[in-house]
Amino acid sequence: MHDFLIVKVTTVAEIAACLEPHPDATMLLTAVSEAVERYDPSTEAAILLEVASGYQVLILSPEGYDYVGGLTFEGYGLLGLTRG
Repeated sequence: MHDFLIVKVTTVAEIAACLEPHPDATMLLTAVSEAVERYDPSTEAAILLEVASGYQVLILSPEGYDYVGGLTFEGYGLLGLTRG
């Protein structure tokens, strides 16, 4: 079995348009903006990762990653689905 990585280069405006109806979109866009301001494009990548529990904003480097922020959907904690 192979793992695949799908990469899409996009703008913050395009991300905002996709998240517009979500009430916490501003918090996520703030994390994206912070990552874009902090990362070094010569050695790092700022990414918005969509996962089952929501979205994560990360700065990737050869040494690893730095979690900048994100948006967790209701019913999910940082470690996955929680029981109500």
